[in-house]
Amino acid sequence: MEISKQFDNTIGNYDIRINGKFTFADNANFRIILDHFEEDKVRQITIFAGNLEFVDSAALGMLLIARDKAIKYNKKLILIGVNGQVKKMFELAHFDRLFNIE
Repeated sequence: MEISKQFDNTIGNYDIRINGKFTFADNANFRIILDHFEEDKVRQITIFAGNLEFVDSAALGMLLIARDKAIKYNKKLILIGVNGQVKKMFELAHFDRLFNIE
C-alpha cells in the first residue's frame, strides 16, 4: 500500500490517500496515522480510497479502529471514492451504515 497524508491547518482537515492493496502488512503504518486523530487541531479526516485496489479483513478492522478513534475524539471521518472490489467488500461488511462514504 502507498499512503500519503496532508494536513490543512486553516480548516483542520487531515487528508489521507491510500493506493494499492491495503492488508494486514500495513497495520503499523496505518496505526501511526491514527495517532493524528487525537490532535486538537484536526477536525476532519478524509480518506481518499479511489485508487485502493484491494482490502482484506485486517484492513477493514483497521478502518473500524479509525472510526472508533474519530468518534472518541469527536472528529468527522469521511471515505471518498470507494469503488470496484473495495466497494463490494464495504457493502458486504455494511460499512455504508458505519461510515460517511462519498
